[in-house]
Amino acid sequence: MMKVRTPLGILLAASIAMTGCSNNDQSVSTSTDTGEVTTLRFSHFMTATDNINTEALEPWAKKIEADSKGRLKVEIYPSATLSKPGATYDATAKGSVDIGMQAQGYTAGRFPLTQIVELPGITNTAQQQSCILHKLYDECSGIINLDSC
Repeated sequence: MMKVRTPLGILLAASIAMTGCSNNDQSVSTSTDTGEVTTLRFSHFMTATDNINTEALEPWAKKIEADSKGRLKVEIYPSATLSKPGATYDATAKGSVDIGMQAQGYTAGRFPLTQIVELPGITNTAQQQSCILHKLYDECSGIINLDSC
């Protein structure tokens, strides 16, 4: 059986699409013998068997738990079980989701600067799209040199 690898550019583009961690106090916290445990709810629309979920998000969640020595846990809610695909950004902003990821197309017109990578002829690969989005994020107030993408 051939193992399918998820291109880095797709993962980076997905990370740009992540709406981030909410800044509220609604995360689930419990006490353990080793200290406080915070559980973050991560909502996305892909299926539980999707390569991005199994090869990127689940290992990332395990690494977060390991690196925090169990103080942080990430509960992944795939298949839009916690928030609908087009509502994940708002759910994160309102705090019903701690971390959310949705496709940029679900927010068409809401973040117009990021839609630059959707214009014809701008990019040829997902890696280029990701690079451009990172540069826009890093240098949004200055002139952006896209030659390195």
